[in-house]
Amino acid sequence: MFGSVNLPGVLTFNGRGGDVAPKEGDYTAEMVGAVPAGKALSDEEIEALGVVPADRTVNGKPLMENVQLTAGDVGAVPAGQKLDAEAVEAMGAVPGDRTVNGRPLTEDIQLEAADVGAVAASDKGKPNGVASLDASGKVPEAQLPSLTPYVAGTSAPSDTKKLWIDTTANTGGLKYWNGSAWVPVPVCTS
Repeated sequence: MFGSVNLPGVLTFNGRGGDVAPKEGDYTAEMVGAVPAGKALSDEEIEALGVVPADRTVNGKPLMENVQLTAGDVGAVPAGQKLDAEAVEAMGAVPGDRTVNGRPLTEDIQLEAADVGAVAASDKGKPNGVASLDASGKVPEAQLPSLTPYVAGTSAPSDTKKLWIDTTANTGGLKYWNGSAWVPVPVCTS
């Protein structure tokens, strides 16, 4: 073999002799692991190089430079901007200042009977409520006021608006409430 003899560089290359310096065309891009200029690459080749195709876009904007998207580019409204009625309707929304029976829509609303000027169903048959109806469509007798203008018995009634027929022997008789006590109704004998 040659031992430690220094040999000059390549003596000939592509028909050239002497000290040969590489020139354009001496090597192909494939020979040095490069992509030839102007060659159209497949998506797989582009992906293998760690780049994206030049025709790729973001929300319709080409990637020829850095892309800055706006709220409008993604179908949104800029923060703080008020929507017009048409935009609100298009979104399937309602205006933020809308109310239900005077209550704002800042949260879910649960209306009560009183909110709509009604009596609650739970107040049926109760004082200051509404009467219920029986199976025949009539107000049950227990929910009707007494139609009798008097009460008879030996004890004074609690209803001071009625006359009392006191049935106590010797002291009884027709009595009325004068605002502080039960007193006999004067009887005229003439």
